[in-house]
Amino acid sequence: MNKKGSLSVGQIVVFFMGIIISVAFLPQIFDTQNLMTDKQAIVDEAIDISPARLANGDINETYEFTVTNAPDGWKTTECPLESVVYGNSSDDYTVTTDYLITASSGVLTVVNTTVTVEGGNNTVIDYAYCADGYNTSSGARGVAGIIGLFAVMILLGFGIGLAVALPTIFPLPNTFGDT
Repeated sequence: MNKKGSLSVGQIVVFFMGIIISVAFLPQIFDTQNLMTDKQAIVDEAIDISPARLANGDINETYEFTVTNAPDGWKTTECPLESVVYGNSSDDYTVTTDYLITASSGVLTVVNTTVTVEGGNNTVIDYAYCADGYNTSSGARGVAGIIGLFAVMILLGFGIGLAVALPTIFPLPNTFGDT
């Protein structure tokens, strides 16, 4: 029998293992790609402002709070915080009136206003920040955006290879009556 062009069981196993490994790595590849290309959104990060309260209930305007993912290093100038919204569970406070934010350092200062004094101590902040590894250049983000595409193409290649190889090892029976 002529075996030229046919694959062995070992080669089929290699294709199958390639598919398993590719599928296992896809989530990590896309998660890393997301960190490199998209700013990360933080929603409802809790900030307890009770340390800034004075004995009479007013707000000490010199007390500073720092968000968890405050920019540091290159991010202070190239990628400050964006889309900052601060308030309590029912109201969004007004920037410059009720609070001040230094986007380059992630420092929040609460202003002594009726809204903040009566708003309670449990407040939340929403913002977008650059994770470590974020590409500030749009060209670099574009190149990083195709990493997932190549990973899917590799998976597709293993799948097509397996689909082509299986009939050579396990031929289908002739069910049409032709001989």
